[in-house]
Amino acid sequence: MVATRAVPRASTLLPTLSLADVVGGPIPTTHSDSAGRTATEPRFAFELTLPEGTDARVGSRAMVTFWHGQASAAAWVERAGRQALLRHFVK
Repeated sequence: MVATRAVPRASTLLPTLSLADVVGGPIPTTHSDSAGRTATEPRFAFELTLPEGTDARVGSRAMVTFWHGQASAAAWVERAGRQALLRHFVK
């Protein structure tokens, strides 16, 4: 699969009501939203393109898991610090 679009930040607004738990979807929503499209926790949204020849219906949805490897928290912090320094000094 190839990511064709990613929302640049996490959002609590669901892209479609069919994901909300009030209509049988897997994502819990806040009860204060009358439309039922506000998730209790922010989530990232991605649009993915399937490889050619994959049997999928137009508009269908898939559950996708992104695997980020087996790195410790210290390794993640070190990488984030290195990237911040590179963004600051390399322009």
